[in-house]
Amino acid sequence: MNSNEAGSIAESTPKEITVGRDLNYANRDNNFITNYITGLTHLRPHPLDREDVISDDLFVSASSAKPTKSNVCVVVGEPGSGRRTIGLKLLNQMPPYAPMFELFPDWEEPDAERIPCEKNSGYLLNLTGVHEVLSETFRQQLSIYASRTKENGTQLVIIANERTWPTRDNEIRNSQIDVRPHIKPSPFDIARRRIKEKDETRADWLEKGKSNFADLLKPNTSPTRAVELASIVLQANGPSDSDAQDRFSGWNIQLEEWFASEAEKKEVDSRALQISASFLDGSPAGTVLAAADEFLKDPRLNWPELEGGALAAPDDKKRCDIANINFSNGTISITASRPGIDLALIRYIWEGRPRLIPVVTDWLTAISEPKGVAADSLKRLADVLSDVAMTAGPDAIMNLVKGWIKDKQKRRADLAVDVLDQLAVHPALGAQIRRELSIWAKGSTEVERQQAVVAVCQGRLGDEYPQIALTRLRYVLDRAKDRALQTEAITALHVLFAKPDRSTIVLKKLVDWAEEKDSEAFSGRAFLEILRDPVTPGEDPGTVRRLLDLQEDSSEAIRKMFRDGWLATCKREGMRPEVAQALSNWCDAVRDNALPAEAVGEIIPGVFPQITNATDKDFSKILGNSDSFRAEITEKFFEFIRNALNQGQSMVEDE
Repeated sequence: MNSNEAGSIAESTPKEITVGRDLNYANRDNNFITNYITGLTHLRPHPLDREDVISDDLFVSASSAKPTKSNVCVVVGEPGSGRRTIGLKLLNQMPPYAPMFELFPDWEEPDAERIPCEKNSGYLLNLTGVHEVLSETFRQQLSIYASRTKENGTQLVIIANERTWPTRDNEIRNSQIDVRPHIKPSPFDIARRRIKEKDETRADWLEKGKSNFADLLKPNTSPTRAVELASIVLQANGPSDSDAQDRFSGWNIQLEEWFASEAEKKEVDSRALQISASFLDGSPAGTVLAAADEFLKDPRLNWPELEGGALAAPDDKKRCDIANINFSNGTISITASRPGIDLALIRYIWEGRPRLIPVVTDWLTAISEPKGVAADSLKRLADVLSDVAMTAGPDAIMNLVKGWIKDKQKRRADLAVDVLDQLAVHPALGAQIRRELSIWAKGSTEVERQQAVVAVCQGRLGDEYPQIALTRLRYVLDRAKDRALQTEAITALHVLFAKPDRSTIVLKKLVDWAEEKDSEAFSGRAFLEILRDPVTPGEDPGTVRRLLDLQEDSSEAIRKMFRDGWLATCKREGMRPEVAQALSNWCDAVRDNALPAEAVGEIIPGVFPQITNATDKDFSKILGNSDSFRAEITEKFFEFIRNALNQGQSMVEDE
């Protein structure tokens, strides 16, 4: 350690010490530190691009988009009714320099105190998928929040359904919150305006008698479907394009042609190939054809062996031609000439062929096995099954997923995790799946399900709903009976902690868990488990180094969290020796220039209230003269003792 480094440590020696409380350092903005740490519990703001807000030329609305009478506005309408579009239009009325963000309910219980309120910022709180009535406590919190928005120039728009936010008259008159019932706009007007912008001549095709598209829109058609029709009309070969019309109708005519009538032998083979291609669209031809053959092997189909076997069968191209699917460049696609028919066919099976569903689910289980014919197409299968959940309901897919998890086969468990990874963040189904994962995480008798939860928390759930993911991991840590499973959960925490935009959120949670009173909870050890070895082997300097190297004001708050975490962990029963060894590891990292001396020199004194004297058996590892950094820490410890004695207080913090 050079003289400059030593000097920097000396300058950071505590000037004021109140034993039993935080170590306060001179010239620090404690209000900023408190606000920063509190802000880590806020819902994560996802930036919105103003260019994505629909233009006035295309905007159609039956509800008012006039400026809100307050800084908090609730748009109440059903999903798919265009409420998000009008919410964005309301936010877009803020000054051009004001950033806009979207928020999602990353909480166990609705908590308005977790809604950010930065100055001159706009927020869209998207409660799609939330169906519980918001509590009176939340509404009261929101009224307080509304008062703050006036001071900060903040705008909040909430989109919710009627069940979540019943539009009672007294709420509409509430001066603090502007509650607006949303009326779905005319789908005809939406489609016509979209078409007219690109091709004015085709706008008339929506008039009765002018084209095959005239009667496709109904009063209850969603805005999204109206936009979809406009796109199809603009791509159509003409006003009588029957395929384009069938595409909008979910390919009903084509599917009836393929599946409605009694099938001849060659048509049964084609149906199996069409089903296989729908689930595996875009996969190698060998995979799709082999999967179709596997489908036909199910004894419930009574499919006879082909006399002559492979020699008697038509070649791959001919077989695809017979089934009306595309064979090109070694891959098979059912959507190349019929966009969207893959998912339409799968929905058709779930809705119109219930006796076929057990055959399909058993087939999916077979082809997804480690050596199954579709073992290399699990991502595609996960995508498709996530869509099926919207049609068949999540319970149907969750039952399938549970079976895969229980089989204890890694590849199949991987497929289950891929499906859960997508469903857990699904706009409409996500809330229900996240609740299910909470139940799984708490169920210590179903180890495989807990393992699946741990895996899901490392993926998109951890990225998009970090607070919920961390809570699920805590349930596993505290409920798991298997130490190996707890180790898996700790590894998942390592993964989340290593993500640059998640590190401080994870650190805050680790400190909170360490400060909990329940000494039996394993989650109280998580801070120590994650941070006992601060340096990552190899070229990566590690997450701790990255956090401690921050030069912004936030660095002071981060150091405080480290201090609080080590102190809380040290106070937990039986953990003093491990904490001492961990901090010794930190000292070694400073000695080896793997951690910054100045920052660590501020953090380690946080445990001084728990050190009884300079010969403390546990903490002798960090005190002494074995290297220059430890000598500096020792000097700080004696300074701490002198200040404590001068104030006439005990060195050891009161419990």
